[in-house]
Amino acid sequence: IRGVRIGYANGLNEARVNTKANNPNAKPQYSCVFFVPDADQAAIKAIQAAMWAAASAKFGDKAQVKWAQVHANNKIPFKSGALHPDREGYAGNMFLQANAKAEQPPKLLDIYEDAPGSGRPMVLARPQNRIYSGAVVNIEVNFFDPGVTHRGVHAPRVALVLDVLEESVELGREVRLDHDHVAAHVDEVIDVL
Repeated sequence: IRGVRIGYANGLNEARVNTKANNPNAKPQYSCVFFVPDADQAAIKAIQAAMWAAASAKFGDKAQVKWAQVHANNKIPFKSGALHPDREGYAGNMFLQANAKAEQPPKLLDIYEDAPGSGRPMVLARPQNRIYSGAVVNIEVNFFDPGVTHRGVHAPRVALVLDVLEESVELGREVRLDHDHVAAHVDEVIDVL
């Protein structure tokens, strides 16, 4: 998913137990929220289509029933920000709650090359401060990943966050990567990691 704004980005630096879940067996998870403007109907439809495709792949013939159950119980991870009018950043947006198990931390990649001319994004070590709440990022999520839930919601697993900060100035001798060029190398980078 390209060009989404991230919220609660500090949840990508450290896996934490959700104390609000009141679950004594809760395990640490990485988590964050991604925002898509209500006006970006193309992105919203693409995310909904990806969710349906993932449900179909995971549940096969039972996908329609599972899809109806998840929607009826409001356990979908992609919802209207109008549900949280008191939270900053939610108004006028759809939001996607995403998590990752502590054993499967999301890959955090920068928009700068790891070495001049390599074409590979720099891997960010935790803790980091390049990806922050409010930044615009490209993400890769896996919908209906087994065992990843947040308060009963089938939260997608965050697999990759590629920092695409809205900066127009090159810093020192660092070279910013072209977004299309990076997209061609992301799978290669994930394989290496």
